[in-house]
Amino acid sequence: MHGEKKLESIQQKQKSKKQSSKEWFDAVKSAIVVEDFNRLETLSAGELPEFQSIEDMRKAQFLVREILILLVDFRNNLKTNMVKVERNIKNLKSLLEPRHKLDKKA
Repeated sequence: MHGEKKLESIQQKQKSKKQSSKEWFDAVKSAIVVEDFNRLETLSAGELPEFQSIEDMRKAQFLVREILILLVDFRNNLKTNMVKVERNIKNLKSLLEPRHKLDKKA
């Protein structure tokens, strides 16, 4: 009987590990969606679930940090590109506006 309880305890721990891994993964996905960069940093540094090996844990940390870097770059490029788009819209608008006396003579 004691062996059965020990087996149940091990199975329960494995189940909670899987659940905490899923919760961690869901938290990473959620932080990506809402662009919560501080949360991503925290998830990559301290709030890691248990992995099969230290190497897997390091890979997971690297991947989350890589995602963080890519999101920051994306956001910065998006801002830069939006400034360019706004400038081009302004220039296009000025091309379409009637010109002063030169247009009236032609």
